[in-house]
Amino acid sequence: MIDRIDRIYGGHPVDRKSRRAYSGVPEGGGKDHVEVSSFGKELASVVKEMQKLPDLRVDKVEEVRSRVEAGSYRPNLDVLAERLLKAGVTRGV
Repeated sequence: MIDRIDRIYGGHPVDRKSRRAYSGVPEGGGKDHVEVSSFGKELASVVKEMQKLPDLRVDKVEEVRSRVEAGSYRPNLDVLAERLLKAGVTRGV
């Protein structure tokens, strides 16, 4: 479907009002302007910092893995059941 659209309009965006290929120049010859709020800037900064963090806490994963392999891992089943209920895992059961 998209390839048909591309062939019809020759790979150029279309101005929906006039149904013509968009020239890339806004009406009135002005330039586009974007302002980012202080919240947006702060959010971008936080996201950038979070991307530096590892997805996993490798130290915790290795600790649990070694305890499972040794047979000494004993999770608190009451806490596990409570978290499963809060997460809605048991819905429909």
